[in-house]
Amino acid sequence: MDLRLLVIATLSVTLCRSSHGTSECGAQLALDPSDCLDEHGRSCSGRGSCECGGCKCQEGYVGRLCECSTDEIRTEDLDANCRKDNGTDVCSNNGDCICGTCECKKRENPAEVYSGKYCECDNFNCDRSGNKLCGGHGRCECRVCVCDANYTGSACDCSLDTSTCLASNGQICNGRGSCECGICKCTNRKFQGPTCEICPTCPGVCSQHRECVQCRAFQTGEKKDTCERDCSDFHLIKVKETKDLPHPFDHDFPLSHCKERDGNDCWFYYTYAVRNGIKEVHVVERPDTDCLSQETYTAGGAGTMLRMMDPVLIAIIATSALAL
Repeated sequence: MDLRLLVIATLSVTLCRSSHGTSECGAQLALDPSDCLDEHGRSCSGRGSCECGGCKCQEGYVGRLCECSTDEIRTEDLDANCRKDNGTDVCSNNGDCICGTCECKKRENPAEVYSGKYCECDNFNCDRSGNKLCGGHGRCECRVCVCDANYTGSACDCSLDTSTCLASNGQICNGRGSCECGICKCTNRKFQGPTCEICPTCPGVCSQHRECVQCRAFQTGEKKDTCERDCSDFHLIKVKETKDLPHPFDHDFPLSHCKERDGNDCWFYYTYAVRNGIKEVHVVERPDTDCLSQETYTAGGAGTMLRMMDPVLIAIIATSALAL
């Protein structure tokens, strides 16, 4: 018999006996007789007597409730049968070894359960995503998420649904990237956006945004009356000169430099980029002044034009006129 069980049994009997040889327990040792009842309500499994709140087993039986037969098991091997891989933890510290078999502990939350031969498994210690067990898209089995259909990943937080990656042309990520967990990863650096359809440096980008940049920056052009409605999808930053515009080598995202004519045939300059999903336009706050000289001449006559011309050129014209 296991030495520990012998010591416990002997100690219980010894403490229960008074100096007069009776089996009455001292008040300080009195225990609830229900401590001796098994799951079927039997005292000491019907194989012993309850003394001082503990079972005194009949010969051939051991265990806290006399539930184990010495004919069926070797008591010195009881704990060994409850250790996984010859480890030191009995029932993985999540249960009790009863007759060489692990009985797993009950949790306060009845939905949380220990399981397995050594109580090594549970259904509540899996990876989480969004503070949800298995991301809310799977179940926890032996501390590993078993994901629902169309989900994968250690926390079932990766969707296999590609519908969110479909571009307007029906292709996955516009044929310019791969769909990972329902999100496009653009493989061509020139393309951006949720479906890799935005290309800030592709031909046509400058002319495509000309009218909106013009109405936002100068309140002119064909869209000046509908500017707020049609042209509010980008962030506008004004700079003083062309040298103040962003340069491609200063940034790790694609950038287009644009030079377009406005309604007065004046050049204006801006850059177009998409950074972190936000369209961004830097524009020189005033159009090219060369066209303003021509415009002034048209409105104010030759005298005005002369005032805008280079002084040396004016002197040359004056000398020529006197010679005539």
